[in-house]
Amino acid sequence: MTLTPEQQMERSQHVRGGLGRTYYTIESVEDRGDGYNVLTTESGGFGMPKLGITPEAGDLVTLYYVNGRYTPFRGMDLNGVPLYFKTDAEVESERQAEHERYAAKKRQAFEDGKAGLDAQYDALPNVFKQRIDRFRAGNPDFRVEYEAYEMFSCTEGVKFAEAARAAVDSHTNDAEVDAFYADAAKLRDAAYGASEASITEPENPYTRWLEWARALNSKAYDYDYTRQKALIGSDDGHSGNTFGMAMQLAWLYIEHPDFVAKAHGALVPLVGCKDYGCTHEEVS
Repeated sequence: MTLTPEQQMERSQHVRGGLGRTYYTIESVEDRGDGYNVLTTESGGFGMPKLGITPEAGDLVTLYYVNGRYTPFRGMDLNGVPLYFKTDAEVESERQAEHERYAAKKRQAFEDGKAGLDAQYDALPNVFKQRIDRFRAGNPDFRVEYEAYEMFSCTEGVKFAEAARAAVDSHTNDAEVDAFYADAAKLRDAAYGASEASITEPENPYTRWLEWARALNSKAYDYDYTRQKALIGSDDGHSGNTFGMAMQLAWLYIEHPDFVAKAHGALVPLVGCKDYGCTHEEVS
């Protein structure tokens, strides 16, 4: 493939500047119709476009990266012959186009699910509605960007709290819960992460049950996820983050319901308060 003058110039600058590129020897080639799947002797594999040159085992491939190794490719040579090289402007144009495609897909997903989100919002207790309202007010794009994730955490949190209330009020698991808090070894095995040496027994009977239910999927109970799911009704779609947030919201809803509306958003650890719309006042 013949590079444009701009592509040739930036490729030369990339090489002289010692920027990200690696060399691989081809081990095998698979024709997939619109391109090639290439496996190398040094690493894994990658795709190669069909640009008039057929790669073979033993050929040397040079890969150029957008911003260092493990970032997208911006260029490729085969046996020293350039197959393609993208200028900074072309890389940015592709990035912007991909961003627009992603935004459009996100918007469409929101529009498709909006009626369901509205119904879930209407069914939430007031403190959870206030929580969602705060994020909506803090970020005009919250509904499109984050509401489905937040709503899932909220609805699951309500579900967990209701499961705790129902179980405690009906005395369904009293003996087993009492045995758990009387067993020092189980309390240690149920501790969550390196920050906890042992579970502390809550005074509130509902959060006491909830902490036991959380412990079912821990070493203390040989990670009995199936039973935990049956007891609290957790959805199969949880990540570790959504489950942890749902548990936190359930605990707050039981112990300090006013704090439900004030607590950080489910995705704040990833995107930060400002981008999420997580406005909040100092709480003493």
